[in-house]
Amino acid sequence: MSPYAPPRPSRVVVCAYGPADRTALAVRQARGVVAPGGDVVVIAAHHDVPGRGHGVGTAALDEALAGAGAGPVLFLHDDVTLDRGTVRALARAWEKTGSTAVPWTVAAGTDHHVDADVPVDVAARARLARRLHLPPATAAAIRPCCAFGSPAQLRALANHHIVLGDCVLSRVPMPVAVAAGALAAHDDTCRDSLPRPTGPDGRPLLVATLIVRDEEHLLAACLASLDGLVDRIEVCDTGSTDATIAIAEQHGAHVLQRAWRADFAWARNEVLEQASDAWFVLQIDADERLRCADPAYARRRLAGTCGGGAMFAVPIENLDDAASVESSHHAVRIFDPARARYHGAVHERPLPVNGDNPVAARLDGLALEHLGYAQRHVVATGKGGRNLEIARAAYEAAPGWEAAFQYARSLLAIDEHAERADELLADVVDAGDAVPLPWRAYALGVRARLRLNGDPEGALELAGRALELVPADPLASGVHATAARRLDRPELVLSHRQHRQDAESPIPMVESSTHRSYLAAEEMHTLVDVGQTAAAFDQAIEELTRDPDRFMGWPALVRSVAAADDPAVDRMLAEATLADPSGTCFAAVARQLPPQRTTAICRQYLAAGGRDPRVVRDGLAAAFVARDDELIADLVPAVDLLEPVLGRQLAAIADRYGMPQVAQRLREDLDARLVPFVVCGAGRSGTGYASQAFTALGHPCGHEAVFDPYRHVPDFGMAQGDSSWLSVPFLDDLPDHAVIFHQVRDPVDVLRSLVGIRMLTAPSPYLDFIGVHHPEVLDQPDELSRCIAYWVTWNAEVARHADGARPYVRYRLEDATPALLAQLASLVGGRLDDREAEARLAVVPHRYNARRRDESIVGSSLPAGELTARMWAMAAEFGYQPVPA
Repeated sequence: MSPYAPPRPSRVVVCAYGPADRTALAVRQARGVVAPGGDVVVIAAHHDVPGRGHGVGTAALDEALAGAGAGPVLFLHDDVTLDRGTVRALARAWEKTGSTAVPWTVAAGTDHHVDADVPVDVAARARLARRLHLPPATAAAIRPCCAFGSPAQLRALANHHIVLGDCVLSRVPMPVAVAAGALAAHDDTCRDSLPRPTGPDGRPLLVATLIVRDEEHLLAACLASLDGLVDRIEVCDTGSTDATIAIAEQHGAHVLQRAWRADFAWARNEVLEQASDAWFVLQIDADERLRCADPAYARRRLAGTCGGGAMFAVPIENLDDAASVESSHHAVRIFDPARARYHGAVHERPLPVNGDNPVAARLDGLALEHLGYAQRHVVATGKGGRNLEIARAAYEAAPGWEAAFQYARSLLAIDEHAERADELLADVVDAGDAVPLPWRAYALGVRARLRLNGDPEGALELAGRALELVPADPLASGVHATAARRLDRPELVLSHRQHRQDAESPIPMVESSTHRSYLAAEEMHTLVDVGQTAAAFDQAIEELTRDPDRFMGWPALVRSVAAADDPAVDRMLAEATLADPSGTCFAAVARQLPPQRTTAICRQYLAAGGRDPRVVRDGLAAAFVARDDELIADLVPAVDLLEPVLGRQLAAIADRYGMPQVAQRLREDLDARLVPFVVCGAGRSGTGYASQAFTALGHPCGHEAVFDPYRHVPDFGMAQGDSSWLSVPFLDDLPDHAVIFHQVRDPVDVLRSLVGIRMLTAPSPYLDFIGVHHPEVLDQPDELSRCIAYWVTWNAEVARHADGARPYVRYRLEDATPALLAQLASLVGGRLDDREAEARLAVVPHRYNARRRDESIVGSSLPAGELTARMWAMAAEFGYQPVPA
């Protein structure tokens, strides 16, 4: 009997990146491993590669795979070196698992990565493979520079544009096996071969398209976020009565005006026609912001897929009122405008005109932050009621499963317990295989949630059906766990927890941080219930690393272990507190455990290197309540970590519990550390925001509370600082050690705001104040000149303190990141790190005290003359780019 021989590939597809001699070597290598009678096909990765062989890009790869016949296919980049032994190992893995097979390579960030220099020499590579003991594995993240599988399997990968040299698939849509012992040398030159960031044939590479109506408060920030990525902006306005059209045109957009027809797909297609000359369009809305760390790189990736009809799914991050990501999903937002049209009167989506339903690839490095589902925006715009009427009309006109799904979504946005939505989603589920699995699972999960309070058995059954389709669905998983716990069936919670970790799951329709954190809390509580306390804490730490801002399991976890007077549990609580950047773990400890135990856990936390001032405050407060002198003595030295607000709170608690000496020590420490300060500059430079920001960072700072039009003597009282442009004439009266923070803002933005509120013309105490201290400002001939003179005069007066005796720091409002503000706070006694500062500032609205603006003012239209020249010279000194005359 002859020994078993795995199948050799009937076709090898070589993806060429060049140069030509490198591709020729890869072809000779491919001929040595292809099956007798098989063939080798060469495709060019993109248009910039000479010698195109059998075509270019994804379309050429798909054509080569479609014509491969029934046998297996090997796909490889021309910078990959392998041999027959590696190909045999790949073939064995493919036959054994039925999955696409890949070798171990140097591809960092993947599940088939080896941290070693892989030699080209066959014998040396074989010795290295034996030394590394490369096992078989299942991959969830791959870089398919070399892949072995059936033509259908590789065509599924091809849809993700694996011809791009740097393509890493982080969530592979199919099982992938890493072959035992298979090691391929990959010198990674393909990564450097992306094409130029321009469209072939002189056509625009990427054009942004929007439909808008009365979006003056959102549109400017949206359009500004597109800088560097798009070649042009096309806007369809459907009846704005505010400054929307003017703002769009100021940002260089071409604006098409149409009367609204209550049909979003129609409006999208109208503006799509205006971008028909582009290779790709990017659909974005006014309530979205593009986040792209490297626009040139993103454009190069797009340029490598021109002409293939590619569709790209972009992550949409739905922000809540605190600007945190509440949920996310992927949606097709980048595609070839000649090959797709929008469908659906509401929640519309682009579909290919030829009826195909291609897999949308994911374009790394791009995300859209969506403000429109934050409650304040929903209420302000009334979009919920508008969408509901459109969705109802669309369903009544054509009641298919997708119209039913969108109608149900719109109903739930208005009333999350709508019975009619449940009926519509039942119809969606009954449509069976016509509905994509993630959509069907989501519909079942919503129906399960609607039953949770009154019918936990029904909720459990529906959630279980959803999890059979998509085991990773966060909504269904959370409802399933809650229903099982209410029915006292913890084994179901734990069995699904294990299944979710082991099973291969389609990607859920919606990834929700809230649902995932809720699920984690239920599972941790269940683990404690069954005596697996250490596992519960391990899961808590894992969830913290995933999304610390959304984790909400501490109250339930601490409540579960409160009765366990066990040193091991207290040690785990101290370790969890150390790992928790949000501070909510110890807050739950302080609320639910006895004071003496709380203080003891705080002591362990500090001994392990913890420095969170909130933990120190709560631990010392608990010691005061317990009246434990020994614990107080241990913790009092940690008061150096306290910020002003917390220190004052703690001193008051010490007084309340009859410890005046401790209270006095706390106050003396604060007095020694804290420095008075003012934030000043010209008005409309964000001093209102600064007052909120410094207060959030623990330094009480008023807004025109110390310096207003009537009070001129700096008496800070209980405040530590004041943020006020009215302080400028009195900076010489500050204490010698007071810090002057000179906050400046782009002069054009200041002028727009000053004119918008008529500050230099409308009678007010503020106008009188300017006239008393700098009457020359009001001597200017017109309003705009007054505003320019005011900006120059006020900033010049603050800037003269740069060389004075008092500490002086100038910074731009546009640069006021959490890290910078934390650094400024350290100058007046702050102790926060960058992460904590970011968390504190996340809840401070950036548009605090925002007023009407005159958007018609632009730098190039300012009056010429000496005054404007002085303004531009000062702006350049502050780091702003002057507008040329």
